[in-house]
Amino acid sequence: ADGICDCALSMVYERRTRPEEMVYQPWLDRQWAKITTALDLLNANPPKLPKKITAGQMALRATLGYLALRFAGKWEKGRGRLTRWAARFDEKFPDLKPAVPA
Repeated sequence: ADGICDCALSMVYERRTRPEEMVYQPWLDRQWAKITTALDLLNANPPKLPKKITAGQMALRATLGYLALRFAGKWEKGRGRLTRWAARFDEKFPDLKPAVPA
């Protein structure tokens, strides 16, 4: 989850801090490819939701929340297992909802 978030933040910074003519699209495309590869792997094998949450599960949920905030509609397609995992996480751990970017 940390690597996904690193790539996503880098993409946001690239667009926010550079003039439009200086944004390097091939680099953005490489970052997005890293994100989608990791999301596809997680979608194929979403983590279990035990009674006690782990830091990795919280990091993944926060990352998915950030992607939904900054890249809404771009990451979810074809990743139903991962989006359902996020919904189940929110149901199982409602007290953590404020920690998820929205």
